[in-house]
Amino acid sequence: MIRSNNASHISILKFLTLALFMAGALAGCSLPSFDFGSDDDEEVELWHSHDEFVRLEARNGGAPNNQPIKLSRERIKGALRNIFVRQTIKDDPTPLFSEVDLQIIGRYTEEGLAKASPDQDVTFAIESWHKGFFGLKTEKVITGRFFYVNNQLNLIFGSVMRDAPMHEGYGELSARNPDPRLNPYVPGLRAIRQKADAILSTPSNSGIFRAASNRSDWLIFSPQALVAGGPVAAPGKRAGRPPAGSATAATGDYRQLREEVNRLKQELRKGRQGIPGQQQTPPDSATIEKRLAILEKLHQRGLISAEELAAKRQQILQGL
Repeated sequence: MIRSNNASHISILKFLTLALFMAGALAGCSLPSFDFGSDDDEEVELWHSHDEFVRLEARNGGAPNNQPIKLSRERIKGALRNIFVRQTIKDDPTPLFSEVDLQIIGRYTEEGLAKASPDQDVTFAIESWHKGFFGLKTEKVITGRFFYVNNQLNLIFGSVMRDAPMHEGYGELSARNPDPRLNPYVPGLRAIRQKADAILSTPSNSGIFRAASNRSDWLIFSPQALVAGGPVAAPGKRAGRPPAGSATAATGDYRQLREEVNRLKQELRKGRQGIPGQQQTPPDSATIEKRLAILEKLHQRGLISAEELAAKRQQILQGL
């Protein structure tokens, strides 16, 4: 009887040992993952609060970025203070980002750009309070993608003033549901223009430009815009001129840039092509200064790289 009890105890111990071994083995196994997000190597969370976030994500197409880069949060906030929004063309422009939003975005975008590789972007999603009907404040979602190229900061918006969901946890599904039509927390994309629910505008001569006439969601901040500063006066309406930031104004800016490119090419050709049968004369100092000024302006607006600027500047100075 005693021998039988001992055998029972030994069997129980063996069973428990086997169960523990199996539990440990299963814990070490690679079980199927239901996380459809990016790999840890491609995504780094910098800040997180409920559905809001600032993180590093893999670059979604395009040429490699000029990163890592040291860009102070004060310069980032100074540039973002120049962005205004309105629901309709008749509304008065109001700042897109609150000072609380700027504190978060400025701090963690500075950190992200300093850590980012050429193949990473800094993305964010912010829930910001804005006045709605009857002066009541409603929570709106603003998302975007930052990256630094050609001495300029780029910002592609995803959501602009979209209504925040009534329940929490939806933003965490952004990697699982990347469709921006269904998920307001998806950042902007290089290849796809997302239609904004509001109208963006910037003051004239702010140093902020559109990437192209049809990309109202893609802003480029030149060194002129990346300057620390306090609140900015809202852009006003001028007679005979479309509001800054509107589609018509953006098209005008884009055409002006193209004209400058064509004018530069024509100026550069003058030093290379002479009239047949006549001796070519070197350009005078006024022409050289004009070419250099146009060249510098194109570089500031990101139309040519620093390497192209140096090469073409040398050609101009040599009279080519």
